[in-house]
Amino acid sequence: MQTDDGRTVDLRDILASLQPRADRSLWDIGGGEEDFWAMGSDIRRLNALAASGEKVAGTDLSTLAEGIHQLIWGQFRVFEDTSPEPWAIISAFDGCFFELTTDDHAVIALIKKRFPSTRPAT
Repeated sequence: MQTDDGRTVDLRDILASLQPRADRSLWDIGGGEEDFWAMGSDIRRLNALAASGEKVAGTDLSTLAEGIHQLIWGQFRVFEDTSPEPWAIISAFDGCFFELTTDDHAVIALIKKRFPSTRPAT
């Protein structure tokens, strides 16, 4: 998947498409079924958050995402303030593929609008 200017989609693009809700949410960073793995200029805090299970504010995640050059493997679960269930789960695979899991039709519409080549999982 690519952006309008031809770049490969990254976490920053997905976060931007989910604004302002993404910034108001809490994010749980992990690896899902694999270990979290990212490459970048400063990923120490992301690695620490993934290891600790501590949730991070959306605004902080947006800042941390600026330092990611490539997200090889990771899972980002997004929560409203007190909800025990995430409103979305974003999974990164092999540095080139993202999967968004959500029941929220407004979120699906935002993603499809920003990334027209989006398709349902099979």
